[in-house]
Amino acid sequence: MIHPPKNLLLNLALAALVALAAIAAASPSTAQHNHQHHGGDNAASQAVHTTTGLVREVDAASGRVVLDHDAVPSIPWPPMIMGFTVDEAGLLDGLKPGDRVRFDFRIQDQHNCVIVDMERL
Repeated sequence: MIHPPKNLLLNLALAALVALAAIAAASPSTAQHNHQHHGGDNAASQAVHTTTGLVREVDAASGRVVLDHDAVPSIPWPPMIMGFTVDEAGLLDGLKPGDRVRFDFRIQDQHNCVIVDMERL
């Protein structure tokens, strides 16, 4: 019987570990944890989350606002810039880029978070 060199066995074991790590990183549970606004369980979709942020863009015609928001510990999300729709168009009245806001939102579906309450700070 031919015995492979030790280095070959170590390299194969390392390659297998790297492959397993890549598969685990791409699994739905990890993707959901890291980017829950791109999908999530029903309980997370019904929950209301609160944070603060800086208004970047307002599109009243489409009912959307882009916010540079602070961390959202209840999900947990790091600070990031993202677009939101609003539950009621009136939430955007008088809002302009540069305004600092506190807002409550829920995760509606894989591609949409909806602001249900917002106030200027």
